[in-house]
Amino acid sequence: MFVKSMMFLAKIVSSCFRLLPFGAGRRICAGEVLAKNRLFLVMACLVQNVDFEAVPGKPKPNHDARYFIEGFPMNPKPFEIYAHQRPKH
Repeated sequence: MFVKSMMFLAKIVSSCFRLLPFGAGRRICAGEVLAKNRLFLVMACLVQNVDFEAVPGKPKPNHDARYFIEGFPMNPKPFEIYAHQRPKH
């Protein structure tokens, strides 16, 4: 019984492992906090310094989840944007 339950658990863990980018348990990534903080800083810098616009003549992204690419997580279909630096004051 123990062997069967361990095999079942191993199957679940192996199928879900791709959802744990920083690992789990004893093998957790030591740089997880640093990576998440760095990602926050990069995104904050982009939002403060860059304007994002739709490319003229290209379809805009649809925010309706019915048109997203299915999977986990659900993603919008690919689209193009134009990013330009904001003028400094």
